[in-house]
Amino acid sequence: MSVRVKLTLSYAAFLTVAGGVLIGVVWYFLLRSRSTLYLPTLHDFLLVLNPNNFGPRIFSPAALSALV
Repeated sequence: MSVRVKLTLSYAAFLTVAGGVLIGVVWYFLLRSRSTLYLPTLHDFLLVLNPNNFGPRIFSPAALSALV
């Protein structure tokens, strides 16, 4: 691969990772409690996989389309 292709792929990977981190940080601050700092537990992360959970059904497609 040429240097140009390597640079393009590395920039794309960096922006994808940075976008994912940014979305994670925003989601973290949206889920925290107003009075105290919200520290998510393992159960909270498993709620993402629950098909009846409304938040990830709305947030995930928007987050994925923003990354794409």
